[in-house]
Amino acid sequence: MKNQVRGKCVVELGSGCGMVGIAAAMLGARTTILTDLNYTLPVMKANVEQNMPNIHNKQIVECVDCDWFNPPPLSELVSGVGCDEYDVDVILVADCVWVEDLVTPLLRTLRLYTDERANDGNDGTVWISYQQRGARAHELFWNGMHELFSSVVEVDISSLVQSSVLHIFACRR
Repeated sequence: MKNQVRGKCVVELGSGCGMVGIAAAMLGARTTILTDLNYTLPVMKANVEQNMPNIHNKQIVECVDCDWFNPPPLSELVSGVGCDEYDVDVILVADCVWVEDLVTPLLRTLRLYTDERANDGNDGTVWISYQQRGARAHELFWNGMHELFSSVVEVDISSLVQSSVLHIFACRR
């Protein structure tokens, strides 16, 4: 994953406590924008601050509110943090499909952000780590991913973990 984020502008959706976005920063992302609902930001910011000694001092790591039911435009999300919507190279989504009611808003947000990037010719990758949970949420997400992206490739992680329910996908519009 190091080469997928090094020197790039990375946005993580549904960051929770921020560990995946922090890992991207540690792997050399130029700018990392961690997003989630406002109530998660204090813990996320504390985790970023605690891990800053492991992140090069010229890198930017920001925590930003993003509600999938009313997502801000990508240009607003990245405003003032060292990249614009056309510079967003990578979008990360880590273990965000666990409640059926969130699947459609997540897919709608991914469509909005990948559409904005595509308008400038940026077809950057969306990396999705996914653990299958409920059957209905899985069906909605699986079908939605294949409708949204022209390419959904499962990454072989068998050398890292032995699991039939944990998956990583590289997705492109």
